[in-house]
Amino acid sequence: MHRRLQRNALALTLSAAEPLRAARRSMGAVRRRLRDFRRPPSEGGQLQVLVEVPTLDRGGLEQMVHDLVVQLDHQRFAPLVVCVRGGGMVADKLRAIGERVEVIAQSERAYREILEREHIDVVLSHYSTFGASLARHAGVPNVHVLHNSYTWLDDGGARRLAWGLREIEHFVAVSSTVASWAERRLHVPGERIQIVPNGIDSRRFAKDDHLAARKALSLEESDYVFLTIGTFEPRKGHRALLQAFARIAEELPQARLICAGNTVDAAYRRECADFVKGRGLGDRVRLLDYEPTPQKLYAAADVFVLPSVVEGFSLCTLEAAASGLPLILTAVGGAPDLLRKHDLGLLVPSYLRSLAEAEPKQIDEAQRNPPAPVVSGLADAMDEMGSHREKWQRAGARGPEIVAAEYDVSVMVRRYEALLARGG
Repeated sequence: MHRRLQRNALALTLSAAEPLRAARRSMGAVRRRLRDFRRPPSEGGQLQVLVEVPTLDRGGLEQMVHDLVVQLDHQRFAPLVVCVRGGGMVADKLRAIGERVEVIAQSERAYREILEREHIDVVLSHYSTFGASLARHAGVPNVHVLHNSYTWLDDGGARRLAWGLREIEHFVAVSSTVASWAERRLHVPGERIQIVPNGIDSRRFAKDDHLAARKALSLEESDYVFLTIGTFEPRKGHRALLQAFARIAEELPQARLICAGNTVDAAYRRECADFVKGRGLGDRVRLLDYEPTPQKLYAAADVFVLPSVVEGFSLCTLEAAASGLPLILTAVGGAPDLLRKHDLGLLVPSYLRSLAEAEPKQIDEAQRNPPAPVVSGLADAMDEMGSHREKWQRAGARGPEIVAAEYDVSVMVRRYEALLARGG
């Protein structure tokens, strides 16, 4: 995941530099045209939507794009997914169900041809600015989705990205934290950002058979299971979580910890495994691979923990809440928005005083050596839930209703449809 983010970040910043030659055009005239944009729907009453992504393999962003494309009202919207650099697993899934997907191998000519051939009405771009200037020249509005605080960008990278984003008038941020970071580091005016939280298909996460799920994982009925799901990479905070679990293991002898996710940083995963072994926790902590059907993990767990250093709006958090689990979350991404509004769990201090002001080296240091308040906060929260189990079980039980009402994918899609219908 970390390497994928680095590759995507490099492509994002490089593509952001492409529009330099477009500066000859009058930005004032183009912006007025975009603000006044009310293009009538294409023939058949559908708006032609170009969904731009760098690649479409697997991950939270990819799942969000998949769900959005599939659940758009196809009587009103005709989505076409354009993969700038390459396809992947999710791209293949979309093709298999009849959705339109094209891979253009970073060809500006191919992008322009799609704009013209398909009579594109609006671009919805995710983690890519490749087509920003091309769409602007064609008079097509671009709604750009900010999926995360892109903290791995240094000042130069942030400036290049901000330069690319200058071509775009309309922005979506998946959380207030992401919006604040974009205002601070990318100088995107706050009035041009609309917050639309991610959503999930909450029906897929109805509580499965708890005992059967535990039996499949060789867990005892009496075990108290903390679960985290996230790629094995430093920004997901496994170091802090493992240190916190080591602190509370003696006080909660029935406590167990499951960490599941892709391994893209083999050295980091080995470090996690060595910590578990060195603390004598091998029979109480499990490091599992990516699970394509995580429902059984949620069903087996008692508490979901996400100790991330950086986050956008975690789909796993919503999945866990939809499964009825109480939540322990660090105060990044969408976590404050969720837990300050709904009493579904406990919020732990973030790793950094201000993510928007932090330099990449400060973030790296926080990942390598988790601050004491984070480790203590995680340990205290885990101890609190393990010591007052019925209280937090009741709190988690409210999650399915809340997710269905406010964070279901259908709610997210309707919000995007409203944005697309008005061109941003």
